Parts: sequence; C-alpha cells; structure tokens
Amino acid sequence: LKCWNTLCNQIVNRVRHVAPKVRDYAVSIGSTLFRWLSNYGWSINHPIFALAVAWVCGALAIYLFESGSSDSLSVGKCLGLSLSNLFSFLGLGSNVFLDELAVLSPMSELTVGLQAFVGPIVLFFVLLAFRNRMRVS
Repeated sequence: LKCWNTLCNQIVNRVRHVAPKVRDYAVSIGSTLFRWLSNYGWSINHPIFALAVAWVCGALAIYLFESGSSDSLSVGKCLGLSLSNLFSFLGLGSNVFLDELAVLSPMSELTVGLQAFVGPIVLFFVLLAFRNRMRVS
C-alpha cells in the first residue's frame, strides 16, 4: 500500500510539473491559429482565403476518395457537396445532396465532418472582421 501511495504521489507531482507547460503550448497554438486565420479578428482576406482553400481541398479530397467507387461523383457535385458541408448549418447537405451523402466512403465522411467543423468557425472569423471594421468606423 505504501508503494502504491508513493507511485500515485510521483504521478501527481509529475502532472503538476508538466500541466502548465502543456497548457501554455496549447494556448500558443490557439493564438497562432487565430493570428493566421483572422489576424486577430481584423482581416477579412485571411478567413475568406481559408474558406476557399477548405472548399477546394474538401472537394478534391471527396473527388479523389470517391473516384475508385462505382458511384463516383462529378467534379461539380463534389464542389457543391463541399460547399454545402462548409455551411452545413444551412441544411443544404441534407436537402440537396441526400443521395450523395448516403454512398460516401469512410474517408469522404471524415472530410465531410472536418468541413462541417471548420466552416462555421472560419465564417465566424469573417463576420468578426466585418464587426470590427464597422465598430471602428
């Protein structure tokens, strides 16, 4: 029992020593991403460029992952599906691309999920930049 208590104390002390470093590293990664994606909420071009990159890269990924299947999608459908995933909160994917979403491969589903996560965040950065510009004027 004493050995177990000593081991637990060593683990707790190690976590207390490492946790602030991990927290600082996570904060610096978040701050760096915020700077790159939105210039701290002031750039309109950075998030629009990030949306365009996410749109085209997502469409390319879906096209490449689905090109080997029997139900391969055209480039136009991949671009439309990618755009509807970026703005998934509008409901376009569930209404317009219902058949395409049903036959996606697992990697395409991962791409769809990532786009559904990234799209609203980057759109928030665009709207934040507009808000900051209007507030100062």
